[in-house]
Amino acid sequence: MNIAIQLHDGLKISAENTSFSAAETAATLNDRRIVVTSIGDYIINKNAIKMIAPIEDPEKPDVTVFTHDGEAKNLAAENYVAADIQAQINNPEILAIVIGDAVINKNTVKMIAPVTPTV
Repeated sequence: MNIAIQLHDGLKISAENTSFSAAETAATLNDRRIVVTSIGDYIINKNAIKMIAPIEDPEKPDVTVFTHDGEAKNLAAENYVAADIQAQINNPEILAIVIGDAVINKNTVKMIAPVTPTV
């Protein structure tokens, strides 16, 4: 999967053909003993990471994540349940949440909204 790593300072890194698991990456970022993580050939401070997501938007997105800096990212989240995401964001033990194939620093989230299909 080709992914984009977005940092809080605006830096965007593309990691191509990397074996990426959103769940594994989030587990690493949520480990309080870990300060940095490696993604492909990059070693990144976990607190600098804003979002890690597929480079290409899905054909049929389920949700849009809006961040405090005005960006919006469409994501595929087949089993999206707002209450489950809300619980993750409100959990003080968690830094990073998983939505579909994306990992998002919960502190950067302004709003998550379902995508309304157009007719």
